[in-house]
Amino acid sequence: MDINSFLFLIRHPLCDSHLLNLYKFAVQLSYRSLWYVSLSSGNSKYIAVFLYCTGHMLMFLVHEPWFDEALAWLIARDSSIYDILFVTPHYEGHPALWHLILVLFAKLGAPYELSLSLVSLLFSGLAMGLFIYKAPFKRIIRITIPFTYYLFYQYGVISRPYC
Repeated sequence: MDINSFLFLIRHPLCDSHLLNLYKFAVQLSYRSLWYVSLSSGNSKYIAVFLYCTGHMLMFLVHEPWFDEALAWLIARDSSIYDILFVTPHYEGHPALWHLILVLFAKLGAPYELSLSLVSLLFSGLAMGLFIYKAPFKRIIRITIPFTYYLFYQYGVISRPYC
């Protein structure tokens, strides 16, 4: 499946021709940049973290929240702190700390998808930045591992407590 048919299957209202062209350009740019980053030294870590965060922001434009993401947001918005700490954990699979992090944004009236995406980007960006800077692997491995399916999409774009 090529990129055009994948993006055609998404069928998101924001997927007009300009966004498709932007996404194609970002994918091509990231492949070229990763190749350049792997060959050069010096700023390769900064460029890799920047590309990781930029790729996440582009994916947030076309990501539709899943049920468990929406449920965690609703619990954070509608429950009291007491309920989040002592009542909800008996019925919910996510730890209470995840709901407490979301409470800061939900109680202030922040937009749902934007704030959920920013929380996910904050934690996954910090984790991948730490990996890129401190992992005991070769530079090419440290730079390419964060762009794999699980680390980039499953653990980064999808907002869950293990992001």
